[in-house]
Amino acid sequence: MSFSIQSITDSGREAVQTALDTGLALTFTGIKTGNGLYTDGEDVTEMTALKSPKNTYPIGSKDSDPDGVTLGAVLVNYDGAQTIVAAGYRVNEIGLYCRVGDTEYLYAVAAVPDDGGRELPGYDGSNLTQIIHKWYVAYTNDVDIEVDTSGAFALAQDFEDHEAEYIASEEGTHGARYFGGKLQVKDGDEWSDANTLPDDSTALVYKFGVNNGLLYIEEV
Repeated sequence: MSFSIQSITDSGREAVQTALDTGLALTFTGIKTGNGLYTDGEDVTEMTALKSPKNTYPIGSKDSDPDGVTLGAVLVNYDGAQTIVAAGYRVNEIGLYCRVGDTEYLYAVAAVPDDGGRELPGYDGSNLTQIIHKWYVAYTNDVDIEVDTSGAFALAQDFEDHEAEYIASEEGTHGARYFGGKLQVKDGDEWSDANTLPDDSTALVYKFGVNNGLLYIEEV
């Protein structure tokens, strides 16, 4: 996603100053997403909360260099155990949050004007969606910067790495994974649910499953 509106907030500057004054660490704790509406070039520096917050996500990765740290988060509609997004929305705004002591601050805001954010669909049982968002934060002299990654979802690269782990058989090497609550198999570069079979006579493909305790078979 490309955010044309990006800025540290006055609240973020207050967090930095509080960390300097008290000697406490400034800990980045997570991000929030929302579908608030913005105009091109809108000033977001005075914001202390998103306009229309929807979901909260933990920080999933951190990559430091001498000048700053890149924070990564995965925006998902399903986390492998529960639905995160039931009703879809456009991610028009993202807020980066931090904590100094017991106080939480909206450190920075990124936004897309004119309702132009990427759609994060509601989870329907099969449409697992992941959006990767990364945020670079420059170090501030004399401030102890920490990152809380507890409870983080796996990044897309983690799933790609997992796809590289194969189950070997006498016939060759076949990919398999448990993804979005379903067992899937890999044929070439494509993944498909493992609950499909071709008809020996017609070559038509059928899907089988259970719905409300009843076994069903349907052509796909």
